[in-house]
Amino acid sequence: MKKYLLLVLITALLSSCAAKYPYKRYSTVVDFEKYTSQGFFITESNSVSFDYNPIGSVSAVIESGYEVIGSKVNDQRDDVYSFKSTNVKYGDYIDTNINDVIEEIVIIADEAGADGIINLNIQYESGVYGKYGSVVRPPMYIATGMAIKRK
Repeated sequence: MKKYLLLVLITALLSSCAAKYPYKRYSTVVDFEKYTSQGFFITESNSVSFDYNPIGSVSAVIESGYEVIGSKVNDQRDDVYSFKSTNVKYGDYIDTNINDVIEEIVIIADEAGADGIINLNIQYESGVYGKYGSVVRPPMYIATGMAIKRK
């Protein structure tokens, strides 16, 4: 009888240790109207119905993290590694979002002389976390596309 109770207890303990993840649903809508109203063309399609000159490939990466408020280089050299160290002051945590990466890729394309982006691809990379919740790599959005100039 004692062996039976011990077997039931061990089975109950081992079966309750399995990690369970809650059911979640995520969705988002990316509104390009902010850019199209300014005359900037954006599409996920790789073909368009007008002539254009390709400017080049553009990409942007936005990672979650703490805002850097300031940094100061120490004049004293480190005895072990023989280089100057830097003290960085951090502010609030900023969580990445899809609108930030769209804003960044449009700015980069505009600076390159483009008035549009075709073949826009947006990818979300979830964060990688180590033991005890330490961040190995923060979550990020990656956007790529081709900057174009309409004829």
